[in-house]
Amino acid sequence: MLSKTALQISKGHLGSATGGIRPSAAVFRTPAPSPSLTMTDFFARPVFRVENESFTWRDILLFTHRQGRWIPLLEGITDGMAAARHAETDADDDELDDLVETAAAEFRYDRELITAEETEAWLSARGVTASEWMECIRRQVLRTRYAERLPELRQSWAPSRAELEDAVRVELSCTSLGQRLAEACAEQAAAAAAVGALNDAPAPPPLPSPLPAGLDHEYTHRRLPLIEAVAQGVERFRRLTVTDEAMGREVRQHKMEWVRLECRTVTFPDLVQAREAAMCMREDGLDLVEVAASAHRDVAETRLYVDDLDQGLQPLLLSAMPGDVIGPTLIGESHTLFCVLSKTLPAESDPELRARAADRLLARALAKAGREGTQWLIHR
Repeated sequence: MLSKTALQISKGHLGSATGGIRPSAAVFRTPAPSPSLTMTDFFARPVFRVENESFTWRDILLFTHRQGRWIPLLEGITDGMAAARHAETDADDDELDDLVETAAAEFRYDRELITAEETEAWLSARGVTASEWMECIRRQVLRTRYAERLPELRQSWAPSRAELEDAVRVELSCTSLGQRLAEACAEQAAAAAAVGALNDAPAPPPLPSPLPAGLDHEYTHRRLPLIEAVAQGVERFRRLTVTDEAMGREVRQHKMEWVRLECRTVTFPDLVQAREAAMCMREDGLDLVEVAASAHRDVAETRLYVDDLDQGLQPLLLSAMPGDVIGPTLIGESHTLFCVLSKTLPAESDPELRARAADRLLARALAKAGREGTQWLIHR
C-alpha cells in the first residue's frame, strides 16, 4: 500500500512545508536512467573512473566486502526488511504512518526537494519509484522502532536474494550509504593509482564464499585482482604518507586539542537532580561515587580527548584540574556531571596519540587523492 506521501507525489500534490529548508549535504545527481532500471543494470553502472579504470557499483561492493564491511551493512538492510514484514500484521498503525511521513519530510528537506516535481525528478534520476523510496524510508523507521526485537525478527523471516538485492539497489540510490561507500572506494583507488599500483597484477586471493547479495562469481573472479591491487597500493600509499616525522608534527600541532582526561561521570535524567548532585560535591565535599549511590545512578570511568567533546564543553574541561567537578551539561537526553581524575598533556612518544595522528594523516591524504584523482561518472 502506498503511503500518503507516495500517493501525493504520484498525483503531483506534494508542496512545500513549513519550517524552512535546512542546509543540505551534497547528493549524487545521476543522469536520468529508465524508470524500470533493473538490478543487473544498476550494479553494472559505472560510478567513477580513476586513470583509465572505471568502477561500477559491483566493484564498490566488492571493495567494501574486501574490507569486511559489506555483510554487516547487508544485515542492517535485512533487519529493516524483517521489521517491515512484521509490521504488515498491523495495518492500522497510525503512529507508524506519522513516523514514516515525518522521516520522508526530513529526507526531502535535507535534499531541498520541496515540490512534487523536484522529488519525482530526483527519484527518476536514480531509477527509483515513489513507492520504492517510501518503502526504504519505512524500513529505516521500523529498524529503529523494533531495535530490541531485531534478533527475534531476523530469525522468523529472511528475504530471498532477489528481494535483498532489490532493497540494496534502492538503499544505495536513495540514502547516504551509496555516497559513503562510493567515496571511500574512490579515495583508495585514487591513492593506489598515485603510487602506480593500479597497473599491478597481484595474485588474486581465494574467492569469498558464499558471495553476499550484490556480488556474483563471474564478475568477482574477474575483478578481484584489481580490488587486491587497490588494497596493496593503499598500504604503499600509507607507508609514504604516515612517517615518523609526519606523526610527530601532527601531535605537536594538536597540543591543546589532544589533552587527555581521565574522568568519572554520572548522568541524570532530570536537570534539578543533576544540579543538586553537583552542589553536594562542590559545597559539601561529597565524592561523585557517594552522590551517585545516594541517587541510585551508575558511575562510569572514561578516557577522552578535548577535541572529541562538544565545543561548549571543551574550554571547561581544558581548564579543569584533577578533582574539579564540571557540569551538569546536557549530552543527548541526559544531564552529565564530570569529575576530573587526571589530565595528560600530549607527548610525541605516546603510542595512542601516534595512532591517532596516523589515522588523521591517512584520512587527509586519502581525501586529497580522491579529490584530485577521481572522475565521477555520476553527478554529485
